[in-house]
Amino acid sequence: MSIPTLDLDVRLRYVAEGAANIVYAFEDASPSPETSSDAYSEVGRYGPDTPPPSEISFPELAPWLEGRLLRLRKDLSTTPSTFDSYQNFRNIILGLFKKEDLVEQALVRLPRALIKSCNLELRNMETVGIRPRTRHGVFIATQEDLGLLVTDMTSKEHLDLTCIEFKPKWLAQSPTAPTGARRCRTCALGALRMSREHGQNSVPKFCPLTLVTGNKDRVVAAVKTLLVNPQDEKLVSLVANFLYDCPILGKLRDLQASLDSKGVLNSSRDDQGILTAMTIRDCTITNGKIEARLGDLDIKSPKKLHSWKATEQELIDGGWYTIEEMPLRTGPTSCVLESL
Repeated sequence: MSIPTLDLDVRLRYVAEGAANIVYAFEDASPSPETSSDAYSEVGRYGPDTPPPSEISFPELAPWLEGRLLRLRKDLSTTPSTFDSYQNFRNIILGLFKKEDLVEQALVRLPRALIKSCNLELRNMETVGIRPRTRHGVFIATQEDLGLLVTDMTSKEHLDLTCIEFKPKWLAQSPTAPTGARRCRTCALGALRMSREHGQNSVPKFCPLTLVTGNKDRVVAAVKTLLVNPQDEKLVSLVANFLYDCPILGKLRDLQASLDSKGVLNSSRDDQGILTAMTIRDCTITNGKIEARLGDLDIKSPKKLHSWKATEQELIDGGWYTIEEMPLRTGPTSCVLESL
């Protein structure tokens, strides 16, 4: 396998980060018409008898990097190496979906100095308070020499392209939920977290079952919780119509149900089905004006199985599925099951 190498002088811009990875954009350093004029050049400030300072020019962005983002792995024991993640993507994920439904991935080699530079920037971001506080103290794995190039699905104002990202979570009920459950797995966990955190940023914005019940009004209501400007009726209608007819959501629901037919409580660490099911429950749907793709599809580590089992058992024993928790939480969730 031939893997290209990034130039050390490539220019990166921090875009976002999750629990396991950090995403960077490539900056095109070629001068724009505005910045290449004499009005913005140091040369024009100096007379014939005074030599101007050197003007540093950066290389233009290589064509093979256009339309791509760079994803770098954090140094965590629960995250697989970039190479293993890529192999899992090719061997497991690609066989489950159409290629056009996925955020594409390609390996790229990283100069060691580039990783060092990115980690230094992250520490500086923490110092000045612009890195999310919940992400402090965890940096890019210095032992890695590979990164992933992924499809750039970010918003682009100059192209009038708006990007909306969300995690579909559990589109099918947990197989081990109690009979007669009044909350789905996602909403039950949201209610539990709300009781712990006193209602602070814990309840899901919408019930995931909303997206697969075939009810257009529910989909519209869900979309409004995802948009920065829910009063933009044209955009709400555009996204709602797209998601209402989006086959990806039905595919995700069916895969979640088939890959995890026994439930997490009855699964073992070597059960590839539960690991893949939990992966696609935690994937990200990125929706532009003309397409939607699935990202964040790194196969989950078996090390997480113990935590998943503990959470499921707590939801069952505590009555969070059946709205019998004690003390009873005030007010309903947005769960589809709760309204039936």
